[in-house]
Amino acid sequence: MVQPPADETPSNPAVPSPTGTGLQAVWRAPDSTMLALGDAYLDEPRRVNAILSDGDGFECKGRWQTDDLGDLVVALLCEQDGTKVEGKDRLGEIERNGDTLTVTWKKGTTGTESFERFRDMDPA
Repeated sequence: MVQPPADETPSNPAVPSPTGTGLQAVWRAPDSTMLALGDAYLDEPRRVNAILSDGDGFECKGRWQTDDLGDLVVALLCEQDGTKVEGKDRLGEIERNGDTLTVTWKKGTTGTESFERFRDMDPA
C-alpha cells in the first residue's frame, strides 16, 4: 500500500471543501480566529450578521454592511467569557479577494487581519 508523503494530509471526504464565492461564509485566520458573515438583512438593520470568535472565550457580534461610499464595513460589540470588555468593540473595513478576506481594524485593535474561506454558511 502506498502511503502519502508525511508532509501531505489526505483529504477527508467527510469534511466538504467550501464552494461558495460570496462574502457570506465562515472565514478563518491563521491563529484559528473565526469570522462568520451571514446575509445582509437590509430590511432588518438591527439583526446580527457578523460574529468573530477566537475560540478562547473572546467573542464579538454585530453587523457588516456596505457604507455610503460602497465600501464593506463591520462593527462588533465584544465580550470575554460572556462579560462586556470595555475598549475592545471593533470597527473595521473589509476587502475580499477570492477566498481571502482582509479586515483593516480602525477601532478596538489596529492593523490588518487576514482570513481564508473556511466553510460555506449553513442554509437557513
